Amino acid sequence: MRGASVQRQRRAWRVTLESARLTPTSRVPVSGRSAARRPVAWALAAVLVASATALGCAGETTGAQQDGTVLTVETPSDGETVSSRELLIQGKAPAHAEVRRHIRFAPDDKVQADAEGRWEYRAKLKDGTNNFEFFLQQAKDVRVKLAVTYDPSAQAVRRATATPTTVPTRPPTRPLSPTSTPTPRQRAQVIDVVDGDTIRVDIDGVRVTVRYIGVDTPETVDPRTQAECFGAEAAARNRELVADKTVELERDVSETDRFGRLLRYVYVDGRMVNETLVREGYAVASTYPPDVRYQDRFLAAEREAREDQRGLWASCGGADTPLPTATRPPPPPAPTNPPPAGASCEPSYPDVCIPIGSADYDCQGGRGDGPNYIRGPIRVLPPDPHRLDADRDGIGCE
Repeated sequence: MRGASVQRQRRAWRVTLESARLTPTSRVPVSGRSAARRPVAWALAAVLVASATALGCAGETTGAQQDGTVLTVETPSDGETVSSRELLIQGKAPAHAEVRRHIRFAPDDKVQADAEGRWEYRAKLKDGTNNFEFFLQQAKDVRVKLAVTYDPSAQAVRRATATPTTVPTRPPTRPLSPTSTPTPRQRAQVIDVVDGDTIRVDIDGVRVTVRYIGVDTPETVDPRTQAECFGAEAAARNRELVADKTVELERDVSETDRFGRLLRYVYVDGRMVNETLVREGYAVASTYPPDVRYQDRFLAAEREAREDQRGLWASCGGADTPLPTATRPPPPPAPTNPPPAGASCEPSYPDVCIPIGSADYDCQGGRGDGPNYIRGPIRVLPPDPHRLDADRDGIGCE
């Protein structure tokens, strides 16, 4: 079998299914006793290919296995080009297994598979090719690599050729769950509006960040991505709707996203803010299973806004449109406590001096118990030993 070889110390294989072959992690010279074992290597490779096929790892699925332990990525396909910055990666693993994403020079991200072995990972894409590598905590040699390219122009082409009654959304990889019964709503007090689809609230004395379900507004505050057209207007409209008000929060299936933000439908005086932003053209529908209770309403609201050329549809021609350089929002304010020259400070916090090895620091006005406090906002770089950047957006103590 072409491309197959056996590693003498450890037999770890990565299944590359696009070409239906196995790629070994290392090579062994085929001479002497190794040459005599070549038929055994071929037989082992054939068994692994058959096992991968039986597991359904064909077509668009990318996966790896070792000693019966399997990790796969079912969507998106390796090498796929997408038109939305927000990407949902879905796959299979052993039930309740911990799936980790390896990130160079930063702590690994991790998610957990459910009882059926399904796992999901949400990512914010940068321009061009984005590379991902996932592995199992319980079997670190079982690794899957994935490359996905973000191309906003592909989205513009699809929108230009779409029929008036078709909403350009990416089809789900498996049947969406049926509309579930709404859960009881929880009251909360809005204390801050982060952007067009994110707020901070107080729930019985506990401050948490809430991300709106099912919608996406243009980016304005994420330092890792370009500011986008109509982002400031979306944030201002969200502020008009919810700032300093008592709101009601409704959960769908997921409790939080991978950044620890609550995922909720938000209501003011019985009116759903998520849907209002889409209908008025400040946001677009963004469907991420399993949280799909009101997806039909959001898609209908987006179609209405697009056909009537409301908001971003008129001003920007659609979503994910970069903001011209001259009109981008200014960077965060200069730090009020810059580090002294020559000080031995934590490199994760370039705007302030937190002595290396010092006791715990928390954000001023937050829930931490100190004993030391930092006034923000400040820039935060990995690995963030004091965990000041809770939402991992590169800005701490916001």
